[in-house]
Amino acid sequence: MMFPMFTHGAYALMKSGFNLKMIKFISAGLLVIGVSFLVGCDTTETTMGHGQIQTANGKGSQSVQLKITQDIFDNSGAQAMVTLGNGEVFNGKIIIEREHMESTTDSFDYFSWDSDDDKKKKEKHYPETTNTNSTSYSSQARGVLFSTSRSMQCLMTLSDPRSGFSSGGVGRCTISTGEVVPVQF
Repeated sequence: MMFPMFTHGAYALMKSGFNLKMIKFISAGLLVIGVSFLVGCDTTETTMGHGQIQTANGKGSQSVQLKITQDIFDNSGAQAMVTLGNGEVFNGKIIIEREHMESTTDSFDYFSWDSDDDKKKKEKHYPETTNTNSTSYSSQARGVLFSTSRSMQCLMTLSDPRSGFSSGGVGRCTISTGEVVPVQF
């Protein structure tokens, strides 16, 4: 019996007396290596950004570095880290706003009459149900980040919501002590 995973060469080795157990062992080893490779793949994208803290009088006081890490298989949100020029670090999650719509359409039984026939034949139509699901992503993302002593509320506008944070955007974060931080990523 030839197994579909064997190439012609492996089958020839088996026929020539090469041990079937050895072929299974090699195949299992290759499978383990393949799965290990996939598990080890990094599925995150990191987007860097910058900004400057504005004081109450509107003047910039210190620079800000922004790092957004998003899983490429999860477009709903990302981990964010904002580092102020003085070394204070804020961490948290930023969620992309989205709307999930689900609709169901039912058509009901009805009878139609054949107008060409004097006997008025009835034709019955049966109900049909149609379900539709869709998710649309907003260009807006919101989040709250925390340092050891303060918090920061952020509102971001994404350039391309389908691509998440990697396509860039702008935002505005407000620190709990009143400073405003416009950012670009």
